[in-house]
Amino acid sequence: MLFKSGADRGFTKEVLYRDLYVRGDRADASDIDLDGDLDLVLGINVADSLFAAWLANPLQGSQQEWQLFRIGYQGMEKDGKTAYLKDCGVADFDKDGKPDVVTRTNVLTRLFSQQTDGGWAEPIQLSHSDHEGMDISDLDGDGDPDIILNGFWFETPNASLTEAFVQHRIDKKWFEQTEGSWRDDNSSVKVQDITGDGRPDVLISHSKKPGYPISLYYANSFVDVKNDRWQEIQVAEIFDFCQTLDTGDLDNDGDVDILAAMFERDHKSEKWRNQPPYILSVFLNVDGKGLQWREQQISGKGMYAGVLGDVGSDGE
Repeated sequence: MLFKSGADRGFTKEVLYRDLYVRGDRADASDIDLDGDLDLVLGINVADSLFAAWLANPLQGSQQEWQLFRIGYQGMEKDGKTAYLKDCGVADFDKDGKPDVVTRTNVLTRLFSQQTDGGWAEPIQLSHSDHEGMDISDLDGDGDPDIILNGFWFETPNASLTEAFVQHRIDKKWFEQTEGSWRDDNSSVKVQDITGDGRPDVLISHSKKPGYPISLYYANSFVDVKNDRWQEIQVAEIFDFCQTLDTGDLDNDGDVDILAAMFERDHKSEKWRNQPPYILSVFLNVDGKGLQWREQQISGKGMYAGVLGDVGSDGE
């Protein structure tokens, strides 16, 4: 479903594609076919099998409706069940000028390289620990995008992608949890230069549990990045069920602030139930370097997987 904003600040609803079984949490909007408009990357279920797919935006194309294209098969989970797409992202990994797609299920991440004819190569598969959270950024400053997950990251080897991806650690508390339930190792991950030193920083929260912080990780050099030497700043000591985690200059002072929100779990399940208030907050970057933060609570009704954007096109 797409909601288009109008001149009167109202919205009109548009159905992108009917009878589509979407099986995934976080879709991504990117210009996959390089025609000047935003397409949609997502996970779909076809006959109890999970596929990465994309919907082509008709805005700049010849078609009148959004068209669905499969990217590739996502495989099964380790327990034999149909996989669930937890995260996806788009970047040019092989430096051929065409966007590639990265998808994450619980314990597998796949990189699908787009070919010159618009098809997709067999994916590069990266195995790792559970469970949720991913972003893409040039974390080590070598000119190609890397894959950042919940407390660890994969270093992209070379433009031809023929060498092995090297796994690095940021902080094991995000991927070595021992509750023994599906809630272990779930995170929201956002990569952005928050400290203003010209290097990407990593922001992580727990998306399915209480008692965890919102943590900002920075390194003092790219050498430290590659050698797993990270410093942690706790933006909030505890911020429960933080599925919403995004960054932007919210107070227009030239530095990067943070949006974070708790969400309400399904009350049909007493075991996993959480209690109000479900805080939606912004954290303002007081010193511009990410060392001091001031929380401003916006709502007690919460939010699930929210993002920042200039909806009103007013520059804010």
